[in-house]
Amino acid sequence: MNNKNPDIQELLDLEDIEENEHKYFQEYGYLPFNVSTWNPTEYFSRTYLWKQIHLVPFNYIPYLYSYEIDSTLLRTTRKNLGGSDKFGCLICNTGTSAISLVTSVLKAIGIKRVLIICPVYYSVLYNFLQRGIQIIKIYLQNIRDGYCLPQSQIIEMLDSIDAIWITNPIYNTSVYWKKEDIDFFKFKIPSRILIICDDCYAASEHELIQNFGNNSNYISIHDPLKQILVNGLKFAGILYPFKYEHDFEHWSDIICGSLSYSTVQSLEFFNSANFKKICSQLQQHFYDANKRLQQLLQHFPTLFMDSNSSCSHMRMCFAPNLPHDYLQDKEKMFLFMVETGTSLIPGNRFHFPNNNGFSFRINLGRDCDEFWDALIHIFKFLSSNL
Repeated sequence: MNNKNPDIQELLDLEDIEENEHKYFQEYGYLPFNVSTWNPTEYFSRTYLWKQIHLVPFNYIPYLYSYEIDSTLLRTTRKNLGGSDKFGCLICNTGTSAISLVTSVLKAIGIKRVLIICPVYYSVLYNFLQRGIQIIKIYLQNIRDGYCLPQSQIIEMLDSIDAIWITNPIYNTSVYWKKEDIDFFKFKIPSRILIICDDCYAASEHELIQNFGNNSNYISIHDPLKQILVNGLKFAGILYPFKYEHDFEHWSDIICGSLSYSTVQSLEFFNSANFKKICSQLQQHFYDANKRLQQLLQHFPTLFMDSNSSCSHMRMCFAPNLPHDYLQDKEKMFLFMVETGTSLIPGNRFHFPNNNGFSFRINLGRDCDEFWDALIHIFKFLSSNL
C-alpha cells in the first residue's frame, strides 16, 4: 500500500458495485438482491427490531463529553463491554471515530510501526497511513476448521514493531480467536508492544478484553449495537490502561467532539435488560439461520463456510478454486448480477489473503425469502464457473 496519497481502493470497489446495481435497476426496474450489505432487510427489522427498542429521553440541548457522563453509568458500561476496573473507558459516537481517535493517540505516544493482522476493516489502514505510522500487513490463513495465525512470522517481527492490531471476531467471519492464539498474544508478546483489538463486531460476553484483564498494554474498541444490526443508533467505547487517560481525553475533544443525543440514548439502551433480551433472541435466530445455510452448502461441495462460526450475523463463503479477484472486473460483475439477480461484496475488499481464492460476505440479517433464493442462485453460479 502506497503511503503517499493512496487511492481508497475499497471505496472504488464499492462504487463499482453500486453503479452496477443502479444500472441493473434502470434495465429491470428493481435492484439485484445484495446478500452482503450491512443493513438488515425490512422483514428482519420488522420481525426483530421495530417497536422492540425502548429509549430513554435526555436533555439534548447542552454539550456532553465522555468525561462528563455519570460515573456509575460509565462503570456499568465498562463492565458490560467486558472490561475490569483496571481500564479507563471513553465513549464516542461511532466505531469509525473510535478508530480515528485510537490511531491519533498511538501517534501522540510515539508509536511508529504497527503490525496489522488481516482481514481488517479498511478504515484502520488509512487512519495509520494518514498519520504517518508505518503498517505491516500479515494474513490469517483460512483452513476448513478455522484460521491459522502465523505465530512464527510475528515473533520474527517483534523487534521492529511497536504495536499489533487484531480484530475480534476475525473480521466478517463470526469466528472468535482460539485459546492457543489468545495465549500467544498474552504471553509471547513483550509488554512494550501495545495490542489493540477492534472488538466492534463482538457479541456480548465474547469480547477479547475479558482475557486481558491484567494487561497494561491492551486497548480495545467496541461498537456493541452492531451485534443487533442497529446501524443508525449507536455509540462506541474505548477501553484503555489508565496511563493513557490524559491522551484519550484530550484527543477525543479534537477528533470526536461532544456526544450526540442518540449516543447517550444508545448508552442507556445498551445497559438495559431490553438490549440483553434482543441479543438473546437474535443469537438464536442466527444460530438457526447458520444451520440452514450450512445445510444448503452441502449441495455445493466446491464451496464452503467456516464450520466454527458463532451465533453472530456475518459469514464468509469461499470458492477456493476461483481467483480472489474473480468479480473485480466491473463488466464481469454486472454480468453476474444479470445472470443471478443478486449482488455481493467480495472478500478482497476486507483484505483476505489472495491465496484463499474467491470469497464473499453473507449477512444473516438480510434474511427473508428473497435472501435464500439469492444464495441458491449465487451458489449455482459460482459452482458452475469453477
